[in-house]
Amino acid sequence: MAKKYTKQEIHKWKLLIEDYFKTYYLSEEMICNALFLMTGKKWQFETIRGCSQSDWQQCYVSEEITSDMLKYLEICYFNTGCEYRVYENKEDFDNEENSFSVYVDSYDSEQNLIDNLGCDKEEIEIYKITGYTRNACYERYSF
Repeated sequence: MAKKYTKQEIHKWKLLIEDYFKTYYLSEEMICNALFLMTGKKWQFETIRGCSQSDWQQCYVSEEITSDMLKYLEICYFNTGCEYRVYENKEDFDNEENSFSVYVDSYDSEQNLIDNLGCDKEEIEIYKITGYTRNACYERYSF
């Protein structure tokens, strides 16, 4: 069933519509005010940021969304968490069959990794990836 608006709310809708027809432009403030009239909750315009500025996205979030929730959305949306490969023994470092992968969706990835693995910091060694090595492959060439 549709919401019934009070006279004050109808008046606010009329003011919003009049403001729009003055400029034919919907500002972030106007949209936030309209969302407030529809939901009864305050809204704000936010930007979630990825690795490059061209990736950034704008969104409207209600007052229920905390900054931690918004940060988590950025991590998931832009895939900016960290992936770790975990080996039980140092000797297995070159053998991926004796390992498993862990994706940590947190800026505090070292502590989050330790928490996910259920171990103490002294029990693990963390290696940061520094790049990739690519070797040339050759095959016999016939003229």
